[in-house]
Amino acid sequence: MRNDLRAEMFVIVMMAAAVSLSMFQRKVYDLPTALFFTLTLAFFQRRQLRAYALLFPLATLNRETSILLTLLFAVYFFRRLDRRAYLLHLVYQLVIYGTITIALRVIFADLPGQSVYFQLPTNLQLYRRAPIGATVLFLSMLAILALVWIKWRRAPQLARTAFLVFAPLLTLFFFLVGWGFEVRFFLELLPVVMIVGVS
Repeated sequence: MRNDLRAEMFVIVMMAAAVSLSMFQRKVYDLPTALFFTLTLAFFQRRQLRAYALLFPLATLNRETSILLTLLFAVYFFRRLDRRAYLLHLVYQLVIYGTITIALRVIFADLPGQSVYFQLPTNLQLYRRAPIGATVLFLSMLAILALVWIKWRRAPQLARTAFLVFAPLLTLFFFLVGWGFEVRFFLELLPVVMIVGVS
């Protein structure tokens, strides 16, 4: 019972922190992103791949980071599905992702701006100008890594795989193309960290 209470408290604290931090930089697609990634983990754990196949186009319309779900599928189910089913599901996701991404680029081709902004020099300047904020950011990231390390062996295989797929890529892109303190960049990782944390 005590472990259940700790798990519930951890989830409440994580959700409160995520909501509080997102209040300053929220976008309309943030909450759906967390929802789609959470549902995908549930579908993968239960092997409800048809439900996931229906969800995937919506996740892709919502945000281009849905490609992380395809990467997770490719890694996690590589030896868990027969070859034909694996390839069919993988090709389906790649076709859906490619079609939606290209269609959106064509539809919004006339809008100003560019697809990706290289932000690393700007981010380094931000960290230098705001050392306290940068310290809090990096210590928070280290604290999450420490939590994952402590709980790693007890966490489900799916959560561990998801962390290994999502965390390095999201961290890399956070520094390269994200805004220096835009922690909402890691929303895709939120359900994974919560699952590991309650393990």
